[in-house]
Amino acid sequence: RRQERDMKLQPSSRGVDVFCLESEMRRVQDAVAIVGDVARELRTREPVNDDFTPLASCLTKAHRVLESFLSSGSCDSTADAPPRPVPTRRAKAACVKDTGWEALPESAMCFVLRALKAFCSAQHAPQDWALADGFRAGSASLRAVCARWRAAHDAALEHLEPSFFPTLATFSSDAVAGGPDDLDVRWAGRFPNVKSLSLRRLIAHLPARDGASATVARVAMAWPGLAELDLRSARQVEPGVTGALARFSALTSLNLSGDEPGMEDDAEAEALGELGLRDLQGSASAATLARLDLGFRQDISGPEMRALGGLKALQCLSLHGVPPIYLEAEARFLDPLAVLGGLSRLVHLDLYSQVLTDEGMAALAGLVGLTQLSLADCHGDLTDDAAGAMGGLLALTSLDLSCTNDKLHSVAAMRAVGRLSSLVWLSVSDCSSLSDAGVHELSTLTALTVLDLSSCWELSDEGVRALGKLSALTDLNLSNCWEMSGEGVGALGGLTRLRKLNIAGCDKVTDEGLQVFRRHPRLTRMCLWGCKKITDEGVRALGSLQTITRLDLSKCTKITDEGVKALSSLSTLNELDLSGCREVSDDGVRVVATLSALTSLNIAYCRRVTDVGVRTLSGLVAIRHLDVRFCEKITDAGVRALRRNTLDVLSVLV
Repeated sequence: RRQERDMKLQPSSRGVDVFCLESEMRRVQDAVAIVGDVARELRTREPVNDDFTPLASCLTKAHRVLESFLSSGSCDSTADAPPRPVPTRRAKAACVKDTGWEALPESAMCFVLRALKAFCSAQHAPQDWALADGFRAGSASLRAVCARWRAAHDAALEHLEPSFFPTLATFSSDAVAGGPDDLDVRWAGRFPNVKSLSLRRLIAHLPARDGASATVARVAMAWPGLAELDLRSARQVEPGVTGALARFSALTSLNLSGDEPGMEDDAEAEALGELGLRDLQGSASAATLARLDLGFRQDISGPEMRALGGLKALQCLSLHGVPPIYLEAEARFLDPLAVLGGLSRLVHLDLYSQVLTDEGMAALAGLVGLTQLSLADCHGDLTDDAAGAMGGLLALTSLDLSCTNDKLHSVAAMRAVGRLSSLVWLSVSDCSSLSDAGVHELSTLTALTVLDLSSCWELSDEGVRALGKLSALTDLNLSNCWEMSGEGVGALGGLTRLRKLNIAGCDKVTDEGLQVFRRHPRLTRMCLWGCKKITDEGVRALGSLQTITRLDLSKCTKITDEGVKALSSLSTLNELDLSGCREVSDDGVRVVATLSALTSLNIAYCRRVTDVGVRTLSGLVAIRHLDVRFCEKITDAGVRALRRNTLDVLSVLV
């Protein structure tokens, strides 16, 4: 009752002073997120000894602590608040033992939030309750109930990601540029244990005259011991920001990545000049910085790239999408590997789209601690011996060679990869010259669980047969391997751990190849898009897959209603795509209507389906997405009838 009444009241004046309430936090996270944070932090900071697993015990503890707190006099008072209940002897004892809501276990906090959510749901439409004014008022009231709870939350908070804090914007204003002021003291005092701060949303909304340098300088004054900082934004991270970063004494993770191509103004990016990475050398951060993300930065120069080689503590470095650096004086491109070879602590390196040389590949051999490496879309003049450097990276568990230099997916390169016995994830997709002989070299990777060979056009049944030895595979992508036929697919039947199989666009695959998957014990996702030779007979083999949750049969033009009927026993199927199966009619849709677990159905371009078939789908209570585009015989009346029967939670594409 107290919660329900407070939801209609404005927070007290004392609450405004203490809590930074609605006038200052109109668009901050709601009470659910706040309580979730404090519950996680307090569970590790101050464990509760009592057993709160049974519901009765949970409710007893919640009632006792709330009554204790209301009787303790710490609750904010309001003008029309009723008299506090007279504390019982038990409540007085609890008042001595407990300190307020900060002592509540997560289960009790969740109970209070469920009650609050239920009240808001009763006042507003279910889809709007999280954004409703009533819930925001309730959120403020919940924070205002207990000053100690809020203080405990703020004191325990370690990660902060403001999105629209008006006060934080003044970190970069000219008015406070001279030194720390009350704002710095207030925020540092309120969140003393913040170790991770993300300003990516805030920086995007700063005025054009303000930039990241001034903002970071103000943050450094508030939290000089900050460990993680996220400044993702190409438009606002201007030159000199790294000078401000040098003020942090214990920075371990820094994200300076920019926007992906097409999301920023090219002229704006060119005007940035150098990012200023050389400022990090010699600073305290140089000795502690372990993670650095520079993905899609357009303003990294040759000297700055070389400066990265001085950050000896780096363990994770991303240059994903950074344009290749051309050295005009030397008339060549700079190979990042040639300057990063001395970073012996590196475990994760992403060099997507960089230019590689033999010198750089030789330096790569020295990074023996690497566990994740991406050379995707890398190019350059390499010799046959260059790829052999990968064979010595025995700690690698993840390797991306997709769409890369031909020398990196030659037979010699695949032989080197085959020596990486710890590898569990490998992509060699979009490598059109990968041969069957090269794939044979991969058959020794017995620990491999994920393999992507999509769009390897020269891969035939002979190479696919070698994959049958990879008994640990759980995810295999062979889409657009046009030379593979049903015989090659049949060789995969022994992969009993396989959960995901993608053979989309393999138009030589036949029904015979699918027979090996009859009663497969673990297959959950299968994509057969565009396998035009598959008929009803092949679909019948899939009808016994009792673990399948997603099935894509789109553009399998020979499948008819008889094939769809074979799917009627797939009780676990959640998503089904029959788009472009032009022989499927209302009879097939009636069978689909019996798949009670279905949440998504695509029958676009099934031109024989009418309103009669669509209406049968009204019994699918779990369905949330339906695509009926270009089904000329389905009218608005059929769609409206279906929406009425599904309580307006269905998204229909027409």
